[in-house]
Amino acid sequence: MNKFKQFIQEKTADFKENTTKTLTKNTSNYYYFFFLIVIIISIFFLTSRMFLEDNSIIKSTSLDQSYSLNSTTKLTLTDWIYNEKKQFMLAKITLEDVNYNYQYDLNFNAVSKVNPSEKLPVKIVYKRLDRYYILIENIPENYGQISLRIHQTFDNKEEENILKIYGDNREMKIDNSVKIKTQEEYHLEEAKLEIEKSKEKQQKLNEENTKYQNQIDRIDNIIQQLLDDKKYKTNEEIRQIDEQIILKEKEKDTIKRKIEDNKNLYLVEEKEIESLTKQLEES
Repeated sequence: MNKFKQFIQEKTADFKENTTKTLTKNTSNYYYFFFLIVIIISIFFLTSRMFLEDNSIIKSTSLDQSYSLNSTTKLTLTDWIYNEKKQFMLAKITLEDVNYNYQYDLNFNAVSKVNPSEKLPVKIVYKRLDRYYILIENIPENYGQISLRIHQTFDNKEEENILKIYGDNREMKIDNSVKIKTQEEYHLEEAKLEIEKSKEKQQKLNEENTKYQNQIDRIDNIIQQLLDDKKYKTNEEIRQIDEQIILKEKEKDTIKRKIEDNKNLYLVEEKEIESLTKQLEES
């Protein structure tokens, strides 16, 4: 009986010892697991901006839309390209209704959303009365948005920021093949674009005149029908028909003047094309 009691006591002691070791080991594993989870969560929150979708408001100036620069002049952003590989942007701006009676000029500076306190290098690489090509360099990799600020100068007196245009990385046009050209190269590029625009204007003028001519043909048909109807009408009815014919003739004359105006505009564009083509040939 004593041997059996001793055996039970030994086994109980062994069980307690093994249980203590197991609990100690499990507790250690728990703490290791807990710290691993904390590290993973910390890394996730610290790097989440790198791979989570940016849900901030898109701030991007629309292309080919006019914005008021001052009481008379309007500004249009015609293109904005980002060379991601060489970290520069090229913004193209056109002005309308410029008052050249004053000594007039524009100055530019730019900042990024990721570092708004540091101005980016900005250069005017092409300028021609109503055209500006703006080079923005050293674009940060995660710039978010670029704000291009425009200052206006009248008679050598610079005003405050009068307009800001924005480029958002989620809508920016990326073209790593775009290069910075010389003034002459940009001038020739502009000449080609102007020739294309003049040809488009000529095409629209021709299309308008075709519509106007169709209107005249319809009016002529109506007048002829009215003349034919006079054969079977009373004197009073004939008088009323004559009045209708006079109105139709006036309407036709108005349309004819529009056709002539368009023909003159067509010739203006033709002279512009000839002048620009000559510049390209001489370059």
